[in-house]
Amino acid sequence: MAFIFILFDIQFYSLRLNTSHICLEFITGSTIKIELPGT
Repeated sequence: MAFIFILFDIQFYSLRLNTSHICLEFITGSTIKIELPGT
């Protein structure tokens, strides 16, 4: 399910980037880095 969630965010990456607390970093278009800041 993680992959589905990532792909879904990719579509609204630029939009969610401002509001979403999840940061998606694409490296060489192969590696996907997800950072979840904990409170």
